Amino acid sequence: MKQLDLCGKWEGSVLFEDGSAHSFTGQVPGCAVSDLIAAKKLPSDLFFEKNAEAVKELERCDYRYTKSFSFAGDTSRAKLYFERLDTYADVYLNKKHLYHSENGNISHEIPVGDALLQGENCLEVCLYSPVRAVEGKPARSAAFTAERLHTRRMQCTYGWDWV
Repeated sequence: MKQLDLCGKWEGSVLFEDGSAHSFTGQVPGCAVSDLIAAKKLPSDLFFEKNAEAVKELERCDYRYTKSFSFAGDTSRAKLYFERLDTYADVYLNKKHLYHSENGNISHEIPVGDALLQGENCLEVCLYSPVRAVEGKPARSAAFTAERLHTRRMQCTYGWDWV
């Protein structure tokens, strides 16, 4: 089966809790923090002094990545494959909801059904704040932070070891 590689340049945006947003060019696979540094929306050296504090609020933000692409071929068996989605995510193809994820530790193979069109298509991935997703869960004892215990996400996150 023919494979179409959608890696590379995507359009991204970070949606802050106050309703404001910043757009940027993203790199997939990649990291929103790296994309925001490249877009000069964050300090370039997050290890310097207290620059890491600038990233802490980003754990409470949602992100949207979109990519337009052209397709010509058999759509009947077409699938999207994501090696990893950062836990809480929705995937849309041409504005049709295809998939919801709550597990950032697995790969995701998604049949596209009739959402894939001959010609131009638009893929959208919405990533939701993992911190906000687990708010209100029962308190648990943990080193560093406890919210990570309620989610299927890489454990070295949540502000204590992202760098």
